Amino acid sequence: MYHVLIVDDHVDQREFLQFLLNNHPTSFQITEATNGKDALALFSKETFDFIITDVKMPFLSGIEFAEALRQKNIQIPILFISGYDDFNYVKKALTLQAIDYLLKPINPAEFNQQIDSLIQRSNQKKVQQQHLIDVEQLQTQKTITNLLHGIPFTELKHYEQTLLQTVFKEPFFVFLIESEPEQITELVQFLTSKNSKQWLHHRVSSSRIILFYLTQSLSVALNNIQLIEQHLDLNSANHHTMERSDLINKPDDLYAAYQVLETQLAHRFYEQSPNLTLAATLPTTSPTNELKVTQKIKEILHQSDLNALKLQIATLLNLYRNAAYESPMLTKFFFATLFKTILETSDFVLESQQSQLHQLLQVKKFSEIAPFFDDLLQKIAKRQAIIDDESNDYVREAKKYILNYYNQELNLETIARTINISPKYLSDLFIREEGIGISKYLKQVRMEKAQELLQHTTLRVGEISDQVGFSSHSYFIRNFRELFQMTPDAYRKMKRQVNK
Repeated sequence: MYHVLIVDDHVDQREFLQFLLNNHPTSFQITEATNGKDALALFSKETFDFIITDVKMPFLSGIEFAEALRQKNIQIPILFISGYDDFNYVKKALTLQAIDYLLKPINPAEFNQQIDSLIQRSNQKKVQQQHLIDVEQLQTQKTITNLLHGIPFTELKHYEQTLLQTVFKEPFFVFLIESEPEQITELVQFLTSKNSKQWLHHRVSSSRIILFYLTQSLSVALNNIQLIEQHLDLNSANHHTMERSDLINKPDDLYAAYQVLETQLAHRFYEQSPNLTLAATLPTTSPTNELKVTQKIKEILHQSDLNALKLQIATLLNLYRNAAYESPMLTKFFFATLFKTILETSDFVLESQQSQLHQLLQVKKFSEIAPFFDDLLQKIAKRQAIIDDESNDYVREAKKYILNYYNQELNLETIARTINISPKYLSDLFIREEGIGISKYLKQVRMEKAQELLQHTTLRVGEISDQVGFSSHSYFIRNFRELFQMTPDAYRKMKRQVNK
């Protein structure tokens, strides 16, 4: 619907224009004014898509009204209507970027054509305005990011300083909220829909958002953040954590305030001060390091070495506890991923598995993470003891050897010789216990490793073929296609699209 302002000092003319608009295919919200002076006053409290105005009116003519709008930098399409065929009026109207100049009596067909032109011009104007808004918002977000990364305000470009001074035109409070990515995304959508001039928001990461509230009153800010927290609680059962700054008088102080909030958030979770030296060694500092830890966990599980697994988990827990630095949400995600990796790699079915993962992500203190792993490892150890009693030692040793040396040239004879058993006897034992032959098991292990490398590295297919133990690249590709019904390159492309 388009908001139209009709300006004319004759009531019958206004009614006729309304009649024509109501018979147009487009829907309109219509506001009226009897002269240019009254019409100009309306712009202090309303916005319009276009104007239809008479030229000659008391107090302020249509031409003077249009000039006043231009002086206020209000760019809006205008259709002038007059009973005077005066060239000077027409010339003046065109200099004011009028769509057209219609003479009374109005021809309905011509009027509808001009309305279509007004709608088109209005749509173009909205697109241009939205583009300018988008560009400004993007630049604002980029500039705030620079500040949060420690670039001093005085070293920002002049237009960036001006932009921040315009955005933060009054003192403000900062609220740092950390939660699950889906909840942060939903909050961004909620804040965007509200379009409040008091609230500004900046998404720091997938699990963090900063809210700026422009006010000097702490009580006003707290009342409003309470409404946002209520929205979060109503729309998600997931836990969120929040810290608030003191009053900030100028954007120059934003970086220091954010550092304080980060420290407060971490201290609440870890219950101790950060160690920056240890923080630099955390696996979550890079995706590559995270992948290495995950692969290490899988290798330990394939070797059925529960003591090594317990030691690895304990080492990681101690490292994160003593560093006391990483984002609490990222830390919870990291350990939840390890928890899930242990379950999937060990083929261990845990009752209420999803519930356990959900609870792990909701812990409020770092100390609450360890019990999840203690309980899981105890259950896996109990199951392993049962399996060990029933499994054949030769088969277990053969599998362990394959998992350790799958990237080398292996065959039944080599494996049998290593564990001091005849190839025929080992083959029969393996098929009886595992349901497949050793060659097929070796191929499965190699293909699983190839899947991991395709998904998590940028190695070429030929390099991956070498790393998983295939001497022929074409043989590797053929086997991969037979097992997964697609080429290695197609598999990598599919996984990247899924993970976007």
